[in-house]
Amino acid sequence: MATAAARLPPVHVEEDDKQFTIIADVPGLGKNDIKVTITKDDWLIMSGKRKRGDEIIAFSERFKLPANIDYTGAQSPPCCLLRSIKAKVENGELTVIVPKTPSPVIPEVIEVPIE
Repeated sequence: MATAAARLPPVHVEEDDKQFTIIADVPGLGKNDIKVTITKDDWLIMSGKRKRGDEIIAFSERFKLPANIDYTGAQSPPCCLLRSIKAKVENGELTVIVPKTPSPVIPEVIEVPIE
């Protein structure tokens, strides 16, 4: 009988002006063992499973993709280029690159016309 060993891998998230980089430790798992998906409510889900002898190694991790908030306080489309997300597995690490959309230029002063 196989036993399941589910775990949450250590995950490191970095952010700069151009992208988010998400790195998860996934030792023993390869490209065909891992799945990266994005839900319609902007969750990036990383999961994987592999059977090794009688043991099943599995992991799952979620990352909420942020939305842009404009200067009016209204939420605009996601700040990420969802169709441009890339993932790779190398040396026991899953790296997911989430490119950001260019930030809109918000003027320091907005002149309001008087009627």
